[in-house]
Amino acid sequence: MLTLYYTPGACSMAAHIVLEESGEKYETKKVDLAAGEQRTEAYLKINPLGRVPALLLDNGEPLAENTAEPGFFSQEGVQLVLQQPEV
Repeated sequence: MLTLYYTPGACSMAAHIVLEESGEKYETKKVDLAAGEQRTEAYLKINPLGRVPALLLDNGEPLAENTAEPGFFSQEGVQLVLQQPEV
C-alpha cells in the first residue's frame, strides 16, 4: 500500500488529489512541521531533504518530489483526467 506523508496545506493538496483520482489504495501519515518531525532521522530516510509531501511506494522506494507523483501514476497506466467544473 502507498503511504503519503503530508502536512495540511497547498503543497500536500496536489498529492492528495492525485491519489484520490487514481483510485489507488493509500494511507496517510501527518508530518508535524511545528514539532520538527521532518528533521527526524526516520523521516530523513524517506526524504533526505526533509520536505513534505513524500510518497512511499509499495516497494519501499520514496518519491520525494511533489511534481514526480503524477508522472509515477502515468507510468503505472493510471489515467488522470481533470475536468472543468460545471457552473
